[in-house]
Amino acid sequence: MSPIGYRKVSKATGEEVPRERITRGLEFGKGRYVIVSDADLRRASPERTQQIAITSFVDPAEVQPKYFDRPYYLEAVPKQEKGYALRRATTRKSGKMAIATVVIHTRQHLAALMAEEHVLVLDLLRYPQELRIRLASTCLARTSRLSASRTRS
Repeated sequence: MSPIGYRKVSKATGEEVPRERITRGLEFGKGRYVIVSDADLRRASPERTQQIAITSFVDPAEVQPKYFDRPYYLEAVPKQEKGYALRRATTRKSGKMAIATVVIHTRQHLAALMAEEHVLVLDLLRYPQELRIRLASTCLARTSRLSASRTRS
């Protein structure tokens, strides 16, 4: 056995490119690139915080169950127990659901924050374009075949 190595080769010329001449870039047109720096990537990436940014409050009936994706049961951070209890109590008393954004694993998510008994629940929400929608004609065809088979029996 022996170690292997990788060479960085220009696709245009076939020549090896030294490490100091390699940078990140994004092609935005045929043969047109924009260079992306580390600072650009940091600015584009959502900030990792342990915060839930509430944007609005809605009646729970306004959010259809098909939009709920994944629940997280939240607990109070040490020295923040009073704030947690206050948020839980006011959310429960108002009967409203908080719509918020939260960053989990460097990805920003839309979420619903609700109070259930003695705990706050953060449920990640799906965007409408993330839903798989059945075609109405497919559903109608299945329904009509089912009702036709029942009438024959």
